[in-house]
Amino acid sequence: MKSIITTAFIAALIICGCAKPTARQCIGPQTPTIDLHNVADGTYAAAFSVSDFKWQESSLALTLYAEDVYDGKQIDNIQAGDTLLYNGDTIIVKDFKTVERTVEINGGIDHEGAELRKRQDGNYRGAFWDDHSTYTELGQTEVQLANDFVIINCGDEPQTPYDTISSSQKPYLEGMELHRQNFSCMSTVVNINNGCITNITRRWIP
Repeated sequence: MKSIITTAFIAALIICGCAKPTARQCIGPQTPTIDLHNVADGTYAAAFSVSDFKWQESSLALTLYAEDVYDGKQIDNIQAGDTLLYNGDTIIVKDFKTVERTVEINGGIDHEGAELRKRQDGNYRGAFWDDHSTYTELGQTEVQLANDFVIINCGDEPQTPYDTISSSQKPYLEGMELHRQNFSCMSTVVNINNGCITNITRRWIP
């Protein structure tokens, strides 16, 4: 009798769905690991203000960021129940749809969900308002300025010509209006070559 009861109990567990659930994906951006004490050459999204320039030391204290890029295969196979790390939040996928080259998750950003745009390489980037990318902070550091570093700086409007500054950078930066003296990772990149910043570029974004 005991054997019959045990067999019936196990069968009931299976019928009631008490078996081990199927494992789901946890999808996060492919954030690089960097040495903040010796930043490798490359191009980085960055945030800083004019007051972060240390002109006597010829260096800049700044925060580096990485654009949030997601593996294309994982996103193409996303399912309800998966977990998505997006713009600093953890989102449980309830529903999703693809509109052209954009995957809208849980109704998209208009409904506190997420949006991922497909790139030319088949991967996806996190997208936010005004088509800004989402970013992950890599950390704060200080990097030397090359003697001939160049600033390419946008104007207040998209049709305004860019300023290209290769000399007298200090008076140029400090002469900008105060609201223009903060550089955001959403519009600013720095190029580092041989351990020094060779180029700072700020593109206009609405």
